[in-house]
Amino acid sequence: MISIKSKKAGILKLNVDVDEYVQKDQTLARIYDPYTHTMIETIQSTCKGKIFFVHAKSLVYSHTAVVKIKKEI
Repeated sequence: MISIKSKKAGILKLNVDVDEYVQKDQTLARIYDPYTHTMIETIQSTCKGKIFFVHAKSLVYSHTAVVKIKKEI
């Protein structure tokens, strides 16, 4: 199981859902600044696999697990 964590805090917009298959370097989510509405981080997959978990809330803190991927062998 691979945990993909945010580096910054802000508003989370997910591009994937549970049970979806993803490729390496695919964009999984973006984080936006709550005051300026500018994108401050793009979260990408570090491996190929199936989404097992996604963060349920729209606000995310830094260093929070946003997505967990069941790595494909």
